[in-house]
Amino acid sequence: LQNKLHFEQLDKERIKEVNQSKLRFFTNISHEFKTPLSLISIPLQKLKELIKDEEEKEYVEMIEKNSTRLIRLIDQLLTFRRIEHGGLSLKISQASLDGFIYPVADAFESLSVKKGIEFYYQVKDPAFKIHLDLEKMEQVLFNLLSNAFKFTPPNGTVRLEGCIRVVDGKKYVCFDVTDNGVGIPINDMSKIFERFYQSGSELRNMGTGIGLSYSKS
Repeated sequence: LQNKLHFEQLDKERIKEVNQSKLRFFTNISHEFKTPLSLISIPLQKLKELIKDEEEKEYVEMIEKNSTRLIRLIDQLLTFRRIEHGGLSLKISQASLDGFIYPVADAFESLSVKKGIEFYYQVKDPAFKIHLDLEKMEQVLFNLLSNAFKFTPPNGTVRLEGCIRVVDGKKYVCFDVTDNGVGIPINDMSKIFERFYQSGSELRNMGTGIGLSYSKS
């Protein structure tokens, strides 16, 4: 029994070290990616000013939004380090429920068309004022939607709903993301928030195992 516990402890330490090595790698490579991405955004802004055709301008704006999003994804990896050392603080502001959700949902419209996925989103109590860290909650919602689209096949469906729920007299903001994709095996449910964990051999090459862990953190 003692030998078994000893080996289990060694295995946990090994997994922890492997995860730390992965995180160091991602952090280092993120630094390398961020500079050229930032340099891309500068001429994009200039290009947007020069273009007069509205349809062409929409395409440039779409490129600009996605390059900005990519920079934010890189920032998530860099933020992991700060989370681990308790160096992350909240920046609370006020927004309406629809004012927060609709811009995030709009960012996935082109992806839904490209993948042939029906995307429905709805906001109940749209004018309700909520207090949240806009940037961090946007990252959480982006991760949830990205996962839904990633694992949903063509002709599938992804739904996003925002609403206010009352539980024991207290009001809670709820974001529900559902899809009819491959799903998660019941045995893996308890592990989905573990960093770098990937469920099932057929899904291993479809993600990094970072998004949900980051969202929970």
